Amino acid sequence: MDSNDFFDLFDDFWGQKASNAAYIFDAPAVSCLLYDAFPFRFGVDGPHGTSTAGYEYSTDKFSVALLGKKFTLDSDRESILANFRLADEYCRLRLTDKYLEAFDESHQPSTPV
Repeated sequence: MDSNDFFDLFDDFWGQKASNAAYIFDAPAVSCLLYDAFPFRFGVDGPHGTSTAGYEYSTDKFSVALLGKKFTLDSDRESILANFRLADEYCRLRLTDKYLEAFDESHQPSTPV
């Protein structure tokens, strides 16, 4: 998967759920804050044909397993989406329903008056 395909897949999946996204073009990778609460990094290591994903629990220290499941290293589209879904499930389970409702409400498109 080339960098453009990876970034498109990232943007399509996460949309506004990923804030402060820093796109690293030579990796390619993205560091972001999911749900304005959890720092993650996702990427594709082209020369090695692997994907990378992790929850950044300290500066440059990443957890590569969440909820007893490891992020996959496979770099095909479905594997990368599986990594995104695991991160999404992790975040949503750690946030309260009240927070998620407020987050969703604050990220709705505004309607003209």
